[in-house]
Amino acid sequence: MQRSCQCVGLSRSAWYYKPKEKPSDDAVIEAIHKVLESKQQWGFWKVCQSLRREHPWNHKRIYRVYRLLKLNFRNKGKKRLPARVKMPLLAPPQPNQTRLLIS
Repeated sequence: MQRSCQCVGLSRSAWYYKPKEKPSDDAVIEAIHKVLESKQQWGFWKVCQSLRREHPWNHKRIYRVYRLLKLNFRNKGKKRLPARVKMPLLAPPQPNQTRLLIS
């Protein structure tokens, strides 16, 4: 085996390597749907925390499936108030006066 791998230019470890089968995401999909049935307004991190209590999946796997289901929405920005018109402060005409005398 060593000579044949050497002739082809392949390492022996690559010849004997058997890739692992990736686990199915069906269980993750069902669990996400189950959580979102009762809590539709929850975002990813709350869903992830509730799933981590019962399952051994990490956040990267849950997020990959979450995006696959197209559940990730953009964050809405804050509504900004319009800019106010700045006016200069009115100064009293003499010291120790608190009101302006309007005539």
